[in-house]
Amino acid sequence: MFRSYRPPPDAPPVQESDALRQIWLAFLCARKANAGDVMAQQELAVRYLFGKGVERDTTKAAYWMMKAAEGGMSTAKFDVAIMAFHGMGMPWDPFLSYRYLKETASEEMPEAEFLLASNLTENLAV
Repeated sequence: MFRSYRPPPDAPPVQESDALRQIWLAFLCARKANAGDVMAQQELAVRYLFGKGVERDTTKAAYWMMKAAEGGMSTAKFDVAIMAFHGMGMPWDPFLSYRYLKETASEEMPEAEFLLASNLTENLAV
């Protein structure tokens, strides 16, 4: 009777939902972005672009990416250049794209140097 006795298994711990965590992180990021933190502005833009914790919205992504680029963040300038070239969340503007690609290429960002060179090679720049 007691030979087959085994203690009951431990109950699995309650884990919080990953979606709830993403929403909370997006909320904290939005607070920092509204306070003027350029890193948070770029992160919020990426969250809007991919729908992490917020609803996907390319217009809001472009807005926050532009704010981060105006704050001097070079990776945000590169992202704005790509978004402006393809017209993602903003009107198509190859001149803005070229200007930001030129700025980030002068800061020795390899990706920007490559895209700038390909634009100049293919006569995509005016």
